[in-house]
Amino acid sequence: PITGSPLTYIHGGTCAKSTTIDGKPHLYWPRQDPSIITLVTNPSSTHALLARSPRHSWYLYTALAGFVEAGETFESAVAREVHEEVGVTIDRQSVNYIASQPWPFP
Repeated sequence: PITGSPLTYIHGGTCAKSTTIDGKPHLYWPRQDPSIITLVTNPSSTHALLARSPRHSWYLYTALAGFVEAGETFESAVAREVHEEVGVTIDRQSVNYIASQPWPFP
């Protein structure tokens, strides 16, 4: 908000509320949470790095995903998330951006 007033998240976190200069509430819809989903492969794309979470069944492996921090590029987010989740360091220059997809707002 341009007033610098604190944001309060309401409606299950899907809306941000602040106060305007004249003291009236202002709502920001929808809440934006940029994220990435990535599939890490070897240079010849014959093998993929998948992760397993103890929250899921023993046989379920997934691609890596995470949220993009404020001011962070998608490529940096991929490198950070891969390192945080599986401890592998990747070459940021090798990250290929494929596409983006808007999430339907309910």
